[in-house]
Amino acid sequence: MSSGDIISSIEEKAKKELARINSECDTKLKEIDDRRKEALEEIQKKWNKKIQEDMGNLTRRGEDESILEYRSIIMNKKSSEVESFIENSESFYDKIRELKGYDSFIADAVSKALKELGKNCTVIVSPKDKKLVSKIEGDFKTKEISGQQVGIVAISKDGKRTLDLTLHSLILENRQELEEMLVSIMGAN
Repeated sequence: MSSGDIISSIEEKAKKELARINSECDTKLKEIDDRRKEALEEIQKKWNKKIQEDMGNLTRRGEDESILEYRSIIMNKKSSEVESFIENSESFYDKIRELKGYDSFIADAVSKALKELGKNCTVIVSPKDKKLVSKIEGDFKTKEISGQQVGIVAISKDGKRTLDLTLHSLILENRQELEEMLVSIMGAN
């Protein structure tokens, strides 16, 4: 074998070895690229799922906030209507005096005043109610004041105690219950 043949043989073996190494490298690179693509697809799936979950949470949070805001607006409106009703209750005073139970309301108020303040208390009434109060028997004095007051104010004989049984004070005293009743009449939603 000549030196040219030996060199050709070595070159041929080197080419075959290089082709085998290139083939193995291509196979390994393809495997690495396939694993990279799989990992990337898995990461994309996880992030897409996370994004969908976050979007769902954000949507639900936005819906919840909108519902709360809506309910708050409705409750504020109802509260405003209740406030308006209470403030404007004076415009109903004459109509209230015409109701069937108004006589009993005044009689009960005078009776309560006598019970709590004792005999000889002074019952202060509107001129419109003076006639009604004068029909009630008991040990008390009557004093008339002008104004639209519905109900009575009573003062003890010694002037140290006062009992306000006017409709306005009763409304203010029972405001929370009145608001709840009016809101239930107007509807909770």
